[in-house]
Amino acid sequence: MSDLANNLINLLNMDDSFNDPPESNLPTVVSIANTIPVPIETVNPEEDVRFAQDNIRNVIRDGSLSLRELFDLARGSEHPRAYEVLGNFMKTYAELNKDLISLHQLTRKQDAPSSSNTVVHADKAVFVGSTAELGELLKKQRQANNATDLPQ
Repeated sequence: MSDLANNLINLLNMDDSFNDPPESNLPTVVSIANTIPVPIETVNPEEDVRFAQDNIRNVIRDGSLSLRELFDLARGSEHPRAYEVLGNFMKTYAELNKDLISLHQLTRKQDAPSSSNTVVHADKAVFVGSTAELGELLKKQRQANNATDLPQ
């Protein structure tokens, strides 16, 4: 034992029985070097989204009670730091609600069937070809428009 420890023992009138704890009482150190990482492909994304939604809902539910308690504490103490903590908590709580909504929107986008009949609108198109080809294309397009405009 060091001189400092001996001096403290004498100063505090302690006995010498508390020496270093036996090694059996020490916590065991677990090495994570031998763990096998789970590949991301084997994880079910839908299950993860459901899990995240449940966690966010639970935190929001518990946060509602905490928000009321913080509000009462800030009002009771009238301390500026309590109001600062309340403001930060309210901001985090609102962001958590937004995260839940964005998670719902993400799942809706993934669940929505992708339509292959999407219409593409080109505001600015560039024609690559000769002027004769462009004239012929425009002539065909005018004829097609005139054919659809005629009354039947």
